[in-house]
Amino acid sequence: MRKGRPPKYGSEVVEVLWRIWKVSEQPCGKRLVEMLGLWLPHYEAEHGKLAPKVRKQLKAISAAQVDRLPAPRKAQCKHRGRSGTKPGSLLKHHIPIRTDNRDITRPGWLEAGTVAHRGGSLEGDFIWSVTYTDIFSGWTSLRAVWNKGAHGVVEATREVEAALPFQIEGFDCDNGHVEQKNWTHVRQLPGYERLADSEMVKEINMLCRELWEPLHNHFCASTKLVSKYRHGAKVIRRHERPMTPCDRLLASDAVSAWKKAELRAVRKALNPFELNRRLEAALR
Repeated sequence: MRKGRPPKYGSEVVEVLWRIWKVSEQPCGKRLVEMLGLWLPHYEAEHGKLAPKVRKQLKAISAAQVDRLPAPRKAQCKHRGRSGTKPGSLLKHHIPIRTDNRDITRPGWLEAGTVAHRGGSLEGDFIWSVTYTDIFSGWTSLRAVWNKGAHGVVEATREVEAALPFQIEGFDCDNGHVEQKNWTHVRQLPGYERLADSEMVKEINMLCRELWEPLHNHFCASTKLVSKYRHGAKVIRRHERPMTPCDRLLASDAVSAWKKAELRAVRKALNPFELNRRLEAALR
């Protein structure tokens, strides 16, 4: 017989958390609890209306409970993420990552970097990924180019610029900031294999432009480092409340009212569950 108080959350709550966690890039509890308000209407459209009690519990649940309740199921997952290869623990110590961007208070300042899908060799021809990240909002775009040639990179950049929901104010390349996104963004899509077929460029760009970017920028929350300092032997990091890139733009005074209305309309027309299904099918 079970001793102590009965569990506060039933299996219905666990099932909702588990299903959303799986299709939202498996975020930590602090991020997922902030995302639930965006995902629950779509969840109910997919799986049916939730009982009022379950909906109330999900709206009031803590980040710690969001991490704890599905933990037994998470432990049984053989592969987390879309790529079967994990990043090496040694690499991060050799890549400088810029974390102090407190002087940037508006969207439009981009940092970009490249990733070689070369397998184990830089010889020959293969596909490169270019990652563009807005420092203020975290809005990220990905593009594939063949052989990292100047023409392909310029064309990809022009295409990204035309689709961004803000104007580019400044552009900084290959300074290390976006290296931290090589695993969470680029490697989870095509992985670490060598991509030596130029015909794949068009398909990868379709996948990024039409599926991955709407899912991540509108529905997946990220955190931003506010401060970092050392206290004795410990490094104390403070992060702001997790938000999606779209929500950061909606909260910014630097974004016009008509552009915010456009962002809301775009997100209203999207279904994150459908985006995830199409993304998985496209990757297969």
